[in-house]
Amino acid sequence: MLKKLFGAVVCLILIMFCGMMNAETVNNWSIKRHRGVITVFHNGKPVILNILYDNDNWKAKYMGALSKGIAKEAHINMHMIHVTVDLDGKSPIPELSKLGENGTNVYTQTMARIEKLMQADPDAYIMLRVVFWPPKSWLKSHRRHMLQNEKGELAKSLFPPVSFFSDEFFKRANRGLKKMTEFLEKSKYGNRILGYHPMTGYSGEWNRANCNPSRIADYSPVARESFRRHLLKKYGTVAKINSILKTKFKNKSDICVPAEIDFVGTDGKFFKSPKEVKYTMEYLKYTSDTIADRILTLCETIKKVNPNRIVGTSYSYWFGEAQGGVRGLLQNCHFSWPKLGNSPYFDYILSPPYYDLCGPSSPTTVHSLLGSLDLYGKTYLEESDHPTHLICHLPEILSTPIIWTYKMGATGKGMLAIYEKAKKRLAKLPPETRYDMDLGKNYRKFLIEAEKNHKKLNLPPSNRVPANMQESVANTLRLGINVICKPIAGIWWWDMEGCYRKGTGGISYNHPTILKALRNVDKMFKKAVKLDRSSIAKVAIFYSTESIYYAKAGMKRWEYLRDSLPLNLRPLGESGVQYMDFYFEDIEKIKNIDQYKLLIFVNSHYISTERREWINKHLKKDGKVLVWFYGSGYINEKACSI
Repeated sequence: MLKKLFGAVVCLILIMFCGMMNAETVNNWSIKRHRGVITVFHNGKPVILNILYDNDNWKAKYMGALSKGIAKEAHINMHMIHVTVDLDGKSPIPELSKLGENGTNVYTQTMARIEKLMQADPDAYIMLRVVFWPPKSWLKSHRRHMLQNEKGELAKSLFPPVSFFSDEFFKRANRGLKKMTEFLEKSKYGNRILGYHPMTGYSGEWNRANCNPSRIADYSPVARESFRRHLLKKYGTVAKINSILKTKFKNKSDICVPAEIDFVGTDGKFFKSPKEVKYTMEYLKYTSDTIADRILTLCETIKKVNPNRIVGTSYSYWFGEAQGGVRGLLQNCHFSWPKLGNSPYFDYILSPPYYDLCGPSSPTTVHSLLGSLDLYGKTYLEESDHPTHLICHLPEILSTPIIWTYKMGATGKGMLAIYEKAKKRLAKLPPETRYDMDLGKNYRKFLIEAEKNHKKLNLPPSNRVPANMQESVANTLRLGINVICKPIAGIWWWDMEGCYRKGTGGISYNHPTILKALRNVDKMFKKAVKLDRSSIAKVAIFYSTESIYYAKAGMKRWEYLRDSLPLNLRPLGESGVQYMDFYFEDIEKIKNIDQYKLLIFVNSHYISTERREWINKHLKKDGKVLVWFYGSGYINEKACSI
């Protein structure tokens, strides 16, 4: 009897021990629909992601500075960090990671950085932004693989982007990603990994078809060759290419990437005819599909190493690019969203906010069309990469990202004047101290004292930057509330102004009052994940990607598209009316289309005959109101006609 009792006790202890071990080692992340929205699940429990982007530091000694202070006080235990991969023995960006220094390599350096982060926050979960920018050595040995404009010029950038058509580069990148993912998952911190975010392109956001912001196509040798192969494979002969695409090539060697003027057209008419657009549309769709395929190949590689991680990227931008009108939307080549949406290897889109509407006096709007993301069973992560008012207390503004932050936003000239004065002061300093004089300082005490003394900042009104503590706190809470009220899975906070100051512990959030606001956001997230977040919107708004191919991007005038898309966002948000936005091309997929009583079609210039018939049958009934903006239905597959 005693033996049986002893055996039972031992079994119970073993079961409890195994349960504890499993609780510590199981680390499964996934997405599924929960209470009306696609939600992230961790070990079977729904969560709203609350992530701190730690910094851009590639050296281990600077890691963890934000985690020790900001993350701990804000109750944030999820962290985003950059990581590079081994590109056949060489890091893609040795200029940043200083590989080879003291005998280190990309793997030991990455592990040292993660180790430092985990020391600062033992409860940390890590999202890895995997960078695929080419090293500068490629400029010499692989110039033909680098993205180029019509003159063969490379981008004037710290990291000139590689062509999306370079099979050689992406094969190497994919091998490096597999190797790095396997290394991380097998490491002692593998059970602390939340997910992966592969990124490349002009800004890491898989955008800019060309190296010059005013251009659209990629004219690198590999791009030209890839497009030529694509056409010959698809159509077979030069004669068929000419017949179908209305081109006039004499032989295979004549096949080329369309010139910029072919894309934008000349000033005058608003639209191109179906005949005029065939060749440029072929190139743009091929480019867009190529980018989507590159993304999915990388995502599939990650998921095959460990399917229990969430994987996504920065893609499917709409409103921010529409600020550049037709040209802006053509440049990003993000028209192949259904490829990503239909893939089991892809979970989320992440992007910054629409910058003109991310400040304290604005209705928050994101880059992407959330209705279509949700329609495909995918989700969205919001990025907060704009500052609080705290940085304006600094006696000198030294960090490039700060200047970039303000120039990107609709900030008054008064702010830029501050930078001009700072630059003049810096110009008088010795070169060796000009840009590094404040690195390593911790400004927390300075910032707190400045607030206590009610130091007047005299900031001009801005759509992006809060002017005082009250606005900074309100903006922080508003961004958190935006996540809850929309089909958004979480947010990551980027203290951009702290990143380049290495050991400072951050600047934008480094104040007890703002950290309290971040704690309140975390509390809201924990409550909101238990609530029904289903959309009760009665309004649906549709934006057409197909129509962009037919719209002329005039060279001289401000384009109507710039007005008809971005400038509607403020009154829409300020109206307080709930709505969902979709790609027009997804309209037949909306099973609950009858939920919407008001349907607004913003730029549906192109509507196929088949879709017209579907709209007539399914939408023109039950008292629905359909609102059509300028030029709707002007074009079908055959011609332009009223």
